[in-house]
Amino acid sequence: MLGVAFEREALILIGDPARSTVRILVMNRAVAKGRSESLAEYVVRAKGNFLGGLRVVEISADGQISVLTGDPFGNQLPPL
Repeated sequence: MLGVAFEREALILIGDPARSTVRILVMNRAVAKGRSESLAEYVVRAKGNFLGGLRVVEISADGQISVLTGDPFGNQLPPL
């Protein structure tokens, strides 16, 4: 239980919308065996209400960049 509370508190602090800086969480694309959802996709789905203005970006092994939340970078499409 301590891990869940710490995780929630960390996400609240990182995603605090009162801060004026751009905050970006960059994660390698990691998918558990037998699942189709990546860890970054899970964080956005399950903990999205704690992220505030945090951008979550996922990078795959082949260098593909996916912006899962927030504004896209340069010529990338906005998140779905």
